[in-house]
Amino acid sequence: MPSKKQYFFKACSWLPFTPLAALNKQHSLFVPIYHAITEERLIHLEHILPYGSKNSRQFEQDMDLLLKNLKPISYDDLLACYRENKPVPPKSFIITFDDGLRQTYENAPEIMLRKGIPAIFYLNTAVIDNKALLHRYKASILLEYIKLQNSESLIKKVQEILIENNIIQPDYYKGIKSINYKNRQVYDIIAHAIEYSFEAYLKQHKPYMNTTQVQDLKNKGFILGSHSEWHPEYWNIDTDEQVHQTESAMQYLKEHFNETHRTFSFPFTDIKTPMRFFNELKKTAPFELLFGSQKLKKDMVPNMVHRFDGDNNLSDMQTYLKALLVFQTINKIRGRSIVQRKLS
Repeated sequence: MPSKKQYFFKACSWLPFTPLAALNKQHSLFVPIYHAITEERLIHLEHILPYGSKNSRQFEQDMDLLLKNLKPISYDDLLACYRENKPVPPKSFIITFDDGLRQTYENAPEIMLRKGIPAIFYLNTAVIDNKALLHRYKASILLEYIKLQNSESLIKKVQEILIENNIIQPDYYKGIKSINYKNRQVYDIIAHAIEYSFEAYLKQHKPYMNTTQVQDLKNKGFILGSHSEWHPEYWNIDTDEQVHQTESAMQYLKEHFNETHRTFSFPFTDIKTPMRFFNELKKTAPFELLFGSQKLKKDMVPNMVHRFDGDNNLSDMQTYLKALLVFQTINKIRGRSIVQRKLS
């Protein structure tokens, strides 16, 4: 039976795009977020991306539908609009990729170069060259391994470790998914207890780009941006750590790849991030553009741009654009089209 969301997207598919866009002239910059463009099933994403990943054919279809309805805008042109306090040209778009996954490098750039579409690759610098795994990827890998083992004794062992580390959830699945950056060591404790090797997974699957691949993206004209060092939940770390994660990744990209632009996208989400972070970042390490995750909304932070989930497989891209515009129209009516932030 179709879900409420599927019914909603079906209804949106019948709406005309142009009048919807005209109603939202001030909110018509479209910035999709993608993670992996892949032809294969990725265990490290299986249990953490709600809508999965897109393959090359699906991604190219997205690009064609974006080009049919919108016009690409380069990072430099977008930055000029914000610096000069000018409106972004109506129905503009730019593509973003998060996490620096190898399959994205292998499949996406050729399509975008062929079609003349600009993009920003936001990287977690601690895992370039597959030096380590991000903590949420460990969650997905462990959940898949435990499922395949189908062992009650193994599940019991995992549940005991969770309880010992004050992680109380209805089942091991929710317990593992509730682990965050602050208590990420629990993933390693579990892996050791059930004799699973994250190092072996890294060596076999190589989920992230290496230095040569990142440099190739830079050489081809794509922008490299900070996605933090380790992809922490920003709402769960203090301001000093937020600034450190943001700036250290950007500094790495400057030193290793001569990236002169300074742009950052929030890992997970910018929701609950107070003005204190933005003020401290501006004071100690100013950035050109910051990217959040609240779809088409504007923000009280003047250089903040919001993005939407390009991985979404609930509809085709044209229908999704219409749905975003419907949501934004409703937000305008409700007085919620601009993100408001607490001071601290």
